[in-house]
Amino acid sequence: MKRNEFEVQYYSSVRYALIEVARERRTVGYKELLEMQKVGLPKEELRPYMWQRFLPPLLDLINSHEHDAGRPLLSAVVVNKETDLPGDGFFFRLSARPFLVPAGATEEEKKVVHKEELKQVYKCWSKGSFVEKYEAFAERHFDRVWEILDNTASKRQTITYGNLVREANLPAGQQEMQFLYVVLCKINLAELATGMPMLSAVMVRAADGWPSDSFYICAQTLGRLEEGANRETRENFWSNELRRVHEMWAELAEQVEEGEA
Repeated sequence: MKRNEFEVQYYSSVRYALIEVARERRTVGYKELLEMQKVGLPKEELRPYMWQRFLPPLLDLINSHEHDAGRPLLSAVVVNKETDLPGDGFFFRLSARPFLVPAGATEEEKKVVHKEELKQVYKCWSKGSFVEKYEAFAERHFDRVWEILDNTASKRQTITYGNLVREANLPAGQQEMQFLYVVLCKINLAELATGMPMLSAVMVRAADGWPSDSFYICAQTLGRLEEGANRETRENFWSNELRRVHEMWAELAEQVEEGEA
């Protein structure tokens, strides 16, 4: 197994395992983390190089995404059980922010910084927090929302927000709708990473058949649309994105049908 393959295959399961540890307000060892049932790593793959070579870069990738989302560094819960501290990569590797401690920091200095970061992680993922509720929502509904958008795109159709909520059997409270918008942006991010257009372009308002402002905000967040774009630019962007989504997903659906024939 190559490093990139490991990251792709185990990113989500390792991240959710870290969240579980944070919710329980405890820490976990590197080897112990990979042995967690939630990670799903086959026992025959549990060799030392997995956590010595593959796990640190994956934890760094997770931390980078958490940092970009404005959350504390989730891998603070992963420690060396002898020192009760994370490895040096936790303090020095993440390129998206300054080092947590200066070069040459003592163990005591690292402990002070780690203790504060761990405190913020526990607070962020405590039961009942906004983040905890969102992650629970995403874990429960992400795949179903993606499936509905995929089916809609394959048929060259659009779907209203209300119909999506009903078809996916989603709760329809105000907070849950905020969660849905974030889930849609995460789906778009995953699609863009594989060279695909924004799948949520198929979602429109029932009143006028156009996407909501959240679609354009997501496009701006992902660097697909300039901030402050005028109405004509926004509408042209959506029309082109919807056309690409319909073409690419319809083609994929045809390929699947041909393969099954």
